[in-house]
Amino acid sequence: MASSPMAGLPAGTFVADVPCFMHRRWETGSAEAAGTIREAAAGAGLVVVPLNDELRAQGLQAMLTRTSADLFHPDDRGYETWSRAFWSEISRSPTVTDP
Repeated sequence: MASSPMAGLPAGTFVADVPCFMHRRWETGSAEAAGTIREAAAGAGLVVVPLNDELRAQGLQAMLTRTSADLFHPDDRGYETWSRAFWSEISRSPTVTDP
C-alpha cells in the first residue's frame, strides 16, 4: 500500500477537506472525500479546515452567488469564504502566534 500524500507534510500543517458542491450528483462524493481527508489528516497530525461544513452551512444560495460561471469553481467571494475558513482555524491554533 502506498503511503498517504499527507505523510510528507509536517505536523500542524493546515489542509482543507473537500468543499461541499451542493450539486446533488456530486455531493455524496464530496462528503465522502472530505471524510477521507479528515481521517488521513488526523492520522498525520494535520489541522483540517472544514470547507465542506462551512459551505454546506451557507446553503444553495451561496453556491449560486460565490461560484464562477461554471457553478463549480469559486469566484472572488467564494475564495474569500475559503480564506475566512482557513483564518478561523489558523487564528485558533496554539502553535501560531501574532507577528
